[in-house]
Order: sequence, then C-alpha cells, then structure tokens
Amino acid sequence: MKKILYITSFLPYDTPFAGSKTSYRILKNIAKNYKVNLLSFSTEVEQKYIEDFKQFCKNENNINLIDIVQVTKFTRVFNSLLFFFLPAFLVARFSFKYLFSLKKQYDFIYIDWSQSIFFGYLLSKILDVPIVYSVADIITQSLERKYKEEKNFLKKLIFGFEYFKTKSIEKKLLDSGRLIVVQSAKDKNILVDMKIDEEKILAIAPYFNQEMKFEEKSTREDNFNVLFWGAMNRLENIDAVEYYLSTFHEQLKLEIKNYRFIIAGANPPKSIVEKYQNDEAVYITGFIDDPSEIFNISHISVVPLRLGAGIKVKTLESLYMGLPTIATDVGAEGIYLNDSNGLYVENDEDLFLEKILSIYKGYQNINKKNIHESIRTLFDFDKSLKEIEIHLKNI
Repeated sequence: MKKILYITSFLPYDTPFAGSKTSYRILKNIAKNYKVNLLSFSTEVEQKYIEDFKQFCKNENNINLIDIVQVTKFTRVFNSLLFFFLPAFLVARFSFKYLFSLKKQYDFIYIDWSQSIFFGYLLSKILDVPIVYSVADIITQSLERKYKEEKNFLKKLIFGFEYFKTKSIEKKLLDSGRLIVVQSAKDKNILVDMKIDEEKILAIAPYFNQEMKFEEKSTREDNFNVLFWGAMNRLENIDAVEYYLSTFHEQLKLEIKNYRFIIAGANPPKSIVEKYQNDEAVYITGFIDDPSEIFNISHISVVPLRLGAGIKVKTLESLYMGLPTIATDVGAEGIYLNDSNGLYVENDEDLFLEKILSIYKGYQNINKKNIHESIRTLFDFDKSLKEIEIHLKNI
C-alpha cells in the first residue's frame, strides 16, 4: 500500500465548518487505499474539536496523526514578518520543525486548502516527491475582491499589496502540482486562464449536508422568514450580513407583514448581536446542532456576498432544502443554475430587494420540491470521491 503525507490547513473533521466537512470525507476515502501520515494545522475556533479528531485518527487503521500545529496570532504575525515578500495568507500555516524533520518515505504529498500550498511546495522540493493540491478557492480572486470592495484607504492599500504578491506566486505554486483539485468548473477555468495545464486540473462537487430533513412546506406560517446561513466568524459572511441589514432590512420591515431576518451560524460577532438585540425582526441563532429546523421555518434564503471566492456551500444547502435563493454573483459562484431551479442572481440593490418582494407576493407558486431535486441530482459528492480516487492512482 502506498504511503502519503497529507497536510491540511484546518482540522479535516465533521465540524460545523463547510470546508472541513469536505476535507473529512476526502481524507476518509483516501485512507481506504493509502497509508496516510497526517499533519494538520488548527486555529483557535477549532480547539474544542481536537480531542474528538485525535480519537477519530486512532480509530482509522490507515491514518497516523503526526501532529496538530496551532496557528496563533503570534505565529501569523511572525511568519508574515519573516516572509514579508510573500502573501500573509500563504505563510500563516508554516512549520520549520516539520519542514526539515520529515523523512523521504512518501509516494506523494496531498495538500488540503490554499493556505498550505507554500509549505507543501517547499516540502515537495525537499522530499523530492510529487504533490497534489486541493484548493477550495483561488486566493488571487478573493484578494482582488477585498481590494476592490474596501473603502478604508489603509486597508485598501494592504489588500492591494497582498493581491499583487499573490498574483505573481499563486500560479507558480499551483503549477508545480501533479494534480490540482478544485471545487467548481468556474475555478478550473480561472486556472486555465492562468495558463495552468488543463489536463492536471480536476473539478469536483463539494460536499454539502444532504442529511438534513427536507420539508416541502414551511413549518412556520406566522412569520415570513428570510434566512442567512453561514459561519459567522468569517469576514465575508459578516460583511454580507451587515450589507443586507443596512441596505434591505428596514425597507422589508415596512413592506412585509411579520417579516423576520434569521442569521443562522456559529460565532456571530458581538457587534451585530448588540446592535440588533432589541430588533424583533432579527433573530440570531448562534450555533445550531440541526440546521434543518431553521431551514424548514424559513421561506427565502439570501446570499448577498461581496467578498470571498469559490463555490458557496451555504447556497447549495439552501437550494437543497428547497428555499428560493437570492444571491449576488459571488454568492452564486460556480453554481450554474437559474430562476427555474430556484436560484436568482442579482447584483443591483434595487433588483435584489424587488426579487425578495416578488417571491414573497407569489410564494404560493414556489415549488420547493423541484428546487430540492435539482440540486440533489446535479451535485454528486460520491461521484467526486471516485474521480479523486482514479486520478490519485496516476500520481
């Protein structure tokens, strides 16, 4: 059985974070056919999952956990200063200890998440083995959006500098991979436009929660509930919620009887909680164990993202639960569906608001089951696992 080194930027476990769920399932599938030595980085918000993750690794015969390296504010700043000529995003996950202590015993290295591609690149050169990159989004695109959307001059300058550095190195790093796994055809096209060989790029469907209980009819008729679903410690989600509240919320309170905006997701920022704690039309859930309950009392999902990159699992899960979903281009990225499938893409603020009101007024015509079936059949994660398995055999 071949032996691989698997390096991941976040715990590849069944946590509330969408990307980690995908990584967890890919890792389990890879471990069916390979001996895996696993080195994971971990952030502060993942600490409560570490012991369970260690137990998971012990229970898996083919997974040997080398270590979990903590990413702290200190290590982020230290690495950014040490590698000042590189994007901070790419050096936050770095370990000198393992850069020089890992032995030449692997058939290939599997790098999970964009944040580890620089560390993985150096390791592949030192160990002289092929490398596979699995990335959830394209960093250059994400930083470009932050740069364009930022209003603060100093922050805009910083984002612009980071974007400039990333644009020059991301292609070089990814181009060194024997295989590059991305999570949408859109991301594959971006890499092809970067002049990366199309033959070594594999576009898969990301994992999303299909274990939620789908209800054809909303179980809450006394309110008209508009849902935003996502991890609320992420900058792009905070920005989207603040943008929605400042742009659409007050008008919708006037236009829709019993309107309510539900913000569902772990770690909501104190600034939003305190500002809207007395607004009866805002309901902030925090972490929820069974998200199907929130989906099934909701009528519409909104994804007004302006930042970030890559396919949005929150959009896939909203559609899977039969909710007509109104999104910006960023929120609908990589999901090639349209109005007939329940996905409405609007970037203009007036049209975004108009679409919410239009769906509200004609809600009796919404066919939740059709929306649910469209997404269930188009995004097949089990098929993606098989495709990864086939491609890895050729490394």
